[in-house]
Amino acid sequence: MMKEIHKFDLGKVTLEGDLILPSNPRGLIIFAQGAGSARFNPRYHFIAQFLNKQGYITFLLDLYAKRDPELNPQEFNLEILANRLKEITVLLKSLSNLSKLPFGFYGSNTGAAVALLAASFLENQVNAVVSKGGRTDLTNDILKLIQIPTLLLVGENDPPIKNLNQESLNLIEAPKALKIIPNASHQFEEAGALESVALETEAWFGIHLNKSARARKHKLKNQHLI
Repeated sequence: MMKEIHKFDLGKVTLEGDLILPSNPRGLIIFAQGAGSARFNPRYHFIAQFLNKQGYITFLLDLYAKRDPELNPQEFNLEILANRLKEITVLLKSLSNLSKLPFGFYGSNTGAAVALLAASFLENQVNAVVSKGGRTDLTNDILKLIQIPTLLLVGENDPPIKNLNQESLNLIEAPKALKIIPNASHQFEEAGALESVALETEAWFGIHLNKSARARKHKLKNQHLI
């Protein structure tokens, strides 16, 4: 398994992230960062390492620059962060070894809102989204526009987020699911909670990224026959 550090110049800021490359990849999962988080977040690393073992490339990035003229490390601006994620996704997908892979977003807390808004900017080029304990309510006004398979994961002992996610689920008009992680609180610190999140996440990407890959192969085959 290889690790590459990539830096992206977006004009006002330069952002960097870690790309982990298993052999014979099944797809690419980009992790969306929210307020007060970074690519070294241990919970993100736990999920990413599980996905790597299942054959997925993961990209963990910092959406905040070390010297950031637009945002301080604790400031949350949904539109700025989502635009940065969109730009980095486009640059990543321009790399020859990634361009043909199906891909999805994974985000937790406010990072889930960043992932969903960035997906809307990308006009449904994203193949699947997974939200863990997400502030999906921050994107309720655009959820009907997103035709992307979306999985919402919520802790059983996190009633406020559970209620917000149920409201968001009702707005999504694409393949969707709300899964409750037993005995888990908002931070998913309980024994077995993150393992359950990892399993649900991989299962969702396994279905919807594979479906996208099969559709792409079918389309290319048909083009070849014409």
